[in-house]
Amino acid sequence: MSLFYQLMLIYQDVFNPKYFLLLSAVLIVFYDWKNSSHDSRHLFGRLAVISACYAIGIETMDFLLQQVYAHSSSFPQYLEDFSAIAGMMLGLTLSVALWRKLGYGREVICGALGLIAVSVPYTAISYIWNISGHVTFTAAPVTYLTALDRRLAILYVIPAIMVLNRPVVGAHTVLQSVAGLILGISMMLVGVRCYRAGSCTTC
Repeated sequence: MSLFYQLMLIYQDVFNPKYFLLLSAVLIVFYDWKNSSHDSRHLFGRLAVISACYAIGIETMDFLLQQVYAHSSSFPQYLEDFSAIAGMMLGLTLSVALWRKLGYGREVICGALGLIAVSVPYTAISYIWNISGHVTFTAAPVTYLTALDRRLAILYVIPAIMVLNRPVVGAHTVLQSVAGLILGISMMLVGVRCYRAGSCTTC
């Protein structure tokens, strides 16, 4: 096993969307707080909401996966993808509802809506074709973060390397990886457009 291959295995775990999405959410929360209030209590409240929604989503995903594993010794990749998306969608929906209820701002809401916009076509595509979720859901949050602050465009290195990573570790073809990059960026632009139009407080 070559050193490069070992590094790629580590890379796919370090930047697994399961964790990268939470890191991105924390950055967006900080930006949201910075632009609306500098009261540390408000920052703590925002982080608590995001953490709770994330935990609920992850627990839901784990429960669904356990059901899949319990009823089938072998199952197609799309079922695992569906379980992950279902958990994420629940967490996103809760975060949007609580963000609106608490009046925390628009950035997190727009980011969540952008991820939902990415998730719908991703779910449909993954049913018939094994598009890369690792690439899709690292490219999408980076696109939104870059919209908030152009200096964060450097983060595009993460999904760019992930495009290479997936074929190297044998998880996806090059085409499936590139398609994930295009999907993640293009559909997240819906959230970016919402943010720039300033319409997230009412959408």
